[in-house]
Amino acid sequence: SAGLLFIVSAIYIQAKWNAPKFAANMPVVGFWSILVLIMLSSGLLGPTWIWLFAVPAIAALLGGLMSGVCWSMVCALTIWVFTALQVTGRLLLDSEVQSFDNDYVLSLAFEGTLVLVLSCVAVLVFRYAENAAQDKLTETVISLENEVHYRALAEEEARDSEKSKSAFLAAMSHELRTPLNGVIGAIRLLLESNKESEKTEYAIVARESGEILLELVNNIMDLSSLE
Repeated sequence: SAGLLFIVSAIYIQAKWNAPKFAANMPVVGFWSILVLIMLSSGLLGPTWIWLFAVPAIAALLGGLMSGVCWSMVCALTIWVFTALQVTGRLLLDSEVQSFDNDYVLSLAFEGTLVLVLSCVAVLVFRYAENAAQDKLTETVISLENEVHYRALAEEEARDSEKSKSAFLAAMSHELRTPLNGVIGAIRLLLESNKESEKTEYAIVARESGEILLELVNNIMDLSSLE
């Protein structure tokens, strides 16, 4: 009934206050309390105390690794409290387990504590390795995101450069074509004309168009040398 009460309390706490960590530990408290109540009659000499080793594992599954570490400490403290009560004779035991001496009880306490300490160390090492792997994964993800960002910027810059080159070539082709057409047209008219005044006028037009064309070509060459 006590265990059922803790489970119902955990469900109520989770539903009312949305405290998953606290609610997850409530069934563990109920399980641990049941073990403590049973151990009042058998101490460390009955089979019940061995179930204390399962408490940290259950806590780790329900509340996380750090919860398992905390419950390992609680179980170790529980073992030594019962050891002290049993050695000093303050614990009323069943007649079947009263014949064991105190040295055997102390050895059980040491062995149980050693198991819990080793489990805590294993959990902490696992947690450290997990955090290290998570940090490395996060760094890798950030590096990949930065690389993708830089590549996107480079691609955008390349597209802008191509657009600029295309616009430049279109403008230059138009600017070059205009004086070149003037030169060709003036020379054609010059060849077809028989009047000296018209020939002079057409020659001037061809010279001016050629000068403009030469200036444009020089500007393009200067721009290319600057790049």
